[in-house]
Amino acid sequence: MKDLAADRPELVAQMRQGYETWFKEVTSTRDYQVPSRIYLGSPEQTEVLLTRQDWREPTDQARKKPGHWFVDVRRGGDYAVTLRFAKSGATAVATFTLGSLKIQKDVAPGDTNLLLPTVRLPGGPATLESTIESAGTQVGMKYVELKFLR
Repeated sequence: MKDLAADRPELVAQMRQGYETWFKEVTSTRDYQVPSRIYLGSPEQTEVLLTRQDWREPTDQARKKPGHWFVDVRRGGDYAVTLRFAKSGATAVATFTLGSLKIQKDVAPGDTNLLLPTVRLPGGPATLESTIESAGTQVGMKYVELKFLR
């Protein structure tokens, strides 16, 4: 409610130093040239919601493609996958790709989600992409929900 910075410069300096120490500590072991991966199926978090916020952008030569996620499947096995997207006015095709695994399903007009009840995901690092295509236009999913089953 009141800016105390001018009245308390020693407190400002102390807070700034604390922040800089913390920031150096949490970033010192991270290689920012290599994007971090989102863990899927870890015992601590069996359900993961991927959003466009976490997308990696396509390379310049593929700029027209939607984004993708860098993931690490911590436990290979069966997952329930729900794809969430904007309502289409026409029949569409949803695609889920993880490494060499590719699943395509038709989507009825008016649908906004598609459940893939059991998808066997291989363990390890991979790139995950999911799109919906209608009338020649391809867009990325709004959300991809993954739940480890077994």
